[in-house]
Amino acid sequence: MADIVYRANLSAKSFPLLSELQGRTVILKGSDQNYVSNLVVKDESDKDIGVAQIFYAHNVVPTQNGYKSVGYTSLISASGTGIFSSVFPIYSATQQAAFIAVTTTGAVYVLNADDSGWTAVPSVSAAGESITTAFVAGQMYIYISHVGCYTYDFTGRTLTPVTLTGLEPTAIVGITTVAGYLVAYAADTIAWSSSIDVTDFTPSLATGAGSGSLEGVKGNIVTAVQVYGGVIFFASKNAVAAIYSGNSRYPFTFAEITGCGGLVSGDYVSYDVNSNSIYAYTTAGLQSVSVRQASTIFSDITDFLSGSKFEDFDELTNLFSVISVDVAVKKKLAVIASRYLVISYGQDVFTHALVVDLAVKQYGKLKLQHADCFEYNLESQITYELPKKSMAFLLPSGELRIVDFDIDSPNSSGVLICGKYQYTRTRMTTLQGVEIENVAAADTFSMHTLPSLNGKDLEPAVAGFLAETGGQIRSYKFRTTALNHSILLKGKFNATSLVLTLTVHGAR
Repeated sequence: MADIVYRANLSAKSFPLLSELQGRTVILKGSDQNYVSNLVVKDESDKDIGVAQIFYAHNVVPTQNGYKSVGYTSLISASGTGIFSSVFPIYSATQQAAFIAVTTTGAVYVLNADDSGWTAVPSVSAAGESITTAFVAGQMYIYISHVGCYTYDFTGRTLTPVTLTGLEPTAIVGITTVAGYLVAYAADTIAWSSSIDVTDFTPSLATGAGSGSLEGVKGNIVTAVQVYGGVIFFASKNAVAAIYSGNSRYPFTFAEITGCGGLVSGDYVSYDVNSNSIYAYTTAGLQSVSVRQASTIFSDITDFLSGSKFEDFDELTNLFSVISVDVAVKKKLAVIASRYLVISYGQDVFTHALVVDLAVKQYGKLKLQHADCFEYNLESQITYELPKKSMAFLLPSGELRIVDFDIDSPNSSGVLICGKYQYTRTRMTTLQGVEIENVAAADTFSMHTLPSLNGKDLEPAVAGFLAETGGQIRSYKFRTTALNHSILLKGKFNATSLVLTLTVHGAR
């Protein structure tokens, strides 16, 4: 029987977030009818229906030509004190930058650009509280919910209390800013500062300070996010936009955002003041939200995050495992350099992160136990021109790691599974060999096949025999017979081409 040489699809826009969701795939479609082409409006995802593609990955990101593995570079070592839970960027009018981190017990730490480790901030606790920040009138203000407002001393590495006149600190949930005003919000009211002194919230027609109920809000206010043109206040059942009016007596107009759901936690919204829209996981699902309207996006991610299970792949045993949670998957959103939407998820602690490249709308996934994902730009005060230099993770230990996207990174290592490759619906095939490009001879890399005899369940992995290596190509031999085959890649790779050689076997 003549060999069948087939180049695999490495250009799918997305992949199943649970491998069990991948349906039967086949190379020769025959009488398959996965959709009726003349009755539906096809989008880009339709072209991948029924086509074998990747169905699992970790520590892998998409490229314009395929998928590549990534590694991590440690920037700050573990602190050895406490379990870190979140991190927040702060900066000054003179281009100084730092980070504030909080532990699960409420201890507060700071990190300046030239520091080699975290510094504890004495006499300040954020136990059980959230932190919000606002940069206004050349000063960064930091608010610990229900505690109080602070500014940061970059020299002394301390937090200095600030009195917001006219406000009860224990009632305030957080702060934000718009059009030169400092805006504070409680569960059911908002207040804006004087246009003369941003720390003065005493209502006055002379200064422009004022307060009141948030018009159109449904439920308690959860958080507020500054966007281009205004502020979006997320409540438990909807979201309301405050748009600057230019009138000092009535500085804001309020309008409920069309189509936007409510918010359960401030962790469920991204912060990117350079954008005219933000991303939020609301009661209506994952949405792109502007001051005018909200639209639902990435419905497959919504369905996955609303579920109660996710899966992992063990690189040592080559086996899948399913992790079940009591209610819903733990999650948190971040936007990095206006390019990547990062959705951290896990059971009790974040163990994985979906990475959506917003430029090409393709998915990747990282596997790393972490507490938070954030944009890092402190190293030697360099402003990187590439977003791929600034995706960082805070580990529970306090260690900071940055994702190393470099093709030649020595610590790059990922897992990618492509499949399930079946020639026709009625015949088994023997996998003779697989060739992969862009794997150097010195790279740590291995290839296996995961055969399936019934088309769905995977048999134990079969290692490929390295038959040829040279330059940037490797060839592996198998001679494994099954109804379909899935190809497992492990190690360092920049997969742009995967070519399978098969022969048709008997009927099943």
